Amino acid sequence: VGDQGQGFDGDVHGKVEDWLEANLCGDKADSTAKAYAGAWSKWCIWTERQQWPSHYLNPKEDKLENENKILAFLGYLGWLNFSSASLKQAVFAIKDAHKRAGAGDPTEGQFRLWVLMNGLDRRAARKPRRLGVTPAMLQWVGRQFAGSMNLRGEGRVDGVMVQAALLTAWFFMMRASEFCDSNGVNVDHVLRGLDVKLSKEDEP
Repeated sequence: VGDQGQGFDGDVHGKVEDWLEANLCGDKADSTAKAYAGAWSKWCIWTERQQWPSHYLNPKEDKLENENKILAFLGYLGWLNFSSASLKQAVFAIKDAHKRAGAGDPTEGQFRLWVLMNGLDRRAARKPRRLGVTPAMLQWVGRQFAGSMNLRGEGRVDGVMVQAALLTAWFFMMRASEFCDSNGVNVDHVLRGLDVKLSKEDEP
């Protein structure tokens, strides 16, 4: 009997393929999967423009030729001013798609490819490191909100909630998306009041 209570149509092969497709793509975070899908889409467009017979490189063909194909694609992306991180992501997307399709690892033994990746990493502009938050900073924030304790209604609640959010984020080493609106709210990451239970000796 099918999932909707309908009779089984006898297509065992189709059901097996559906199950494999659903479960072969759950090993990466949604953001990584989307990024890989975008990079793979660019690769597919590139292969079509080159009039190659398939999006997948044949592991039985000459490795040097396959390496030249990937390097040409990366050269095109580099010419379009894609970052070194985007180029590396494109390589991993191609590698991932090939493995999922059972076409092997097209980057195996491609030494020039990884020389290029390492060289791009070394030349990439380094972003300044973010400074860590210290207890002294939190104490300063607390003093700024101390005045909210003299307020009434929403002002007082807002001050207490902001302090609670900052302290929770600091002690539990949360990412911004887990305690505030950072490029949109992801409900799956939000810690809500109903998610917390205060108790003493197992009593509320």
